[in-house]
Amino acid sequence: MQGWGPQRHSNGGNNSRAIAMIAAITGNVGISGGGTGAREGVGGVPFATPTAIPCFPEKNTVGVCVSFFDWYQAIEDYTVMNDATWGIRAIDETGVTSYAEEPGTLKLKAPIKFIWNYGSNVMMGQHADINDSLRIYNLPDEKDSGVRMIVTVDPWMTPTAMASDIILPGTTPFEEDDLTTGGTAWTGFICCESKAIEPLFEAKPVYEICTLLADALGIKDEFTEGKTQLDWVEWCYNEGKVAGDDLPDTFEEFRAAGLIKQTDDHEPAIAAPEGPLATPSGKYEVFSKQAYNLSRQWDLTGGGYVPDDGRDQITGLPIWYENFEGYGDPLREEYPFQLIGHHTKTRTHSSYGNVPWMSSVAPQQCWINEGDAATLGIKQDDTVIVSTERGRSQMTAKVTNRIMPGVVSVPQGAWYDPETRDGATIGDPSVLDLGGCISVLTSSRPTPISKGNGVHSNLCKIEKA
Repeated sequence: MQGWGPQRHSNGGNNSRAIAMIAAITGNVGISGGGTGAREGVGGVPFATPTAIPCFPEKNTVGVCVSFFDWYQAIEDYTVMNDATWGIRAIDETGVTSYAEEPGTLKLKAPIKFIWNYGSNVMMGQHADINDSLRIYNLPDEKDSGVRMIVTVDPWMTPTAMASDIILPGTTPFEEDDLTTGGTAWTGFICCESKAIEPLFEAKPVYEICTLLADALGIKDEFTEGKTQLDWVEWCYNEGKVAGDDLPDTFEEFRAAGLIKQTDDHEPAIAAPEGPLATPSGKYEVFSKQAYNLSRQWDLTGGGYVPDDGRDQITGLPIWYENFEGYGDPLREEYPFQLIGHHTKTRTHSSYGNVPWMSSVAPQQCWINEGDAATLGIKQDDTVIVSTERGRSQMTAKVTNRIMPGVVSVPQGAWYDPETRDGATIGDPSVLDLGGCISVLTSSRPTPISKGNGVHSNLCKIEKA
């Protein structure tokens, strides 16, 4: 079981393929105690109740999608984005994606000119290379590049909110009615969230914000279908009952109960594919002819936006190669440490990154091996600056033997806090981030085959502040 970490580096696609291949060639698929080589199963007994409402489903005429990691390219230059350069895929009305039949024919048809950012700090916290992101967000508004407006809806003044043109104060979950489902192991749950207080100050639920906008556009009735937010929560509940969920007879009973669980006690499941795999042969493929063909058909420079240095490869076999900012990169002469990130116990991604009490429990610290720290003259809790080619970030040191020599790790999700000084331009890599934000340091270069997140591949240096 590979978890959700080995793929997040610049040869992460082959790493994931290799782990799955080991499971297959050693006969561990379909047996008790074995696995498919994918991440662990989380189980759960799901409720069918929807947690989202249909909004103009017939109005979406965009038949393609881009990688969540590479959407910024559609701001800078959408004209180079197709299936053979940036992994553009077709998307049908059910949300299923597919590659083009002929490489290079599936293209992005328009740039991103407007961003509606709801309850998210991805743009300035969870995405890579904040300094380059700032450059892209501030490109001049021209025909084929430059975003015109960024609107953020959030209860908190996040770094993303500070980079937005308009900030709309949203509500917390305590100030609105909603419905959530989830579960793990052999238990599933559905929760009716009832607001505890009325929204404070001028904050509004996002549904009300969208209703006001729809009214200004003259489409309020079409958007709301005559329903309030609570009406839509009840609609979701009733849709679940139609789908066969075992729920109380009435919505009022459900709302009074608040939380409903269901458990299915059964024997542990054995991981095994049902029927043919989604490969051309329908079998596990040690050598992938499909990947080999892509290596001949795709432009791994992204239309000229990714360096043509041979450090991106698509291979028929899941092999190791000298990948971008990996162990054999000559850049190690200047930046000798491999920088990775990890999740910390006081945040959920960047949520709670603005709570001083949480930071006092577990401050933002760079993990460094005892031997490396001794060589650099760094002691526990010393203030250090971690630098890559892309930026500089300040935090304290956690000196420990629980990390490999030559590797350092910075907890992801800390809030970006650029130094303000005379002559400093926010977005310049020389500007020091005082928040210990790893996204100042990571690379936005996508992985070659999935066009995904390779942010565990970073070469850095460390020095005492």
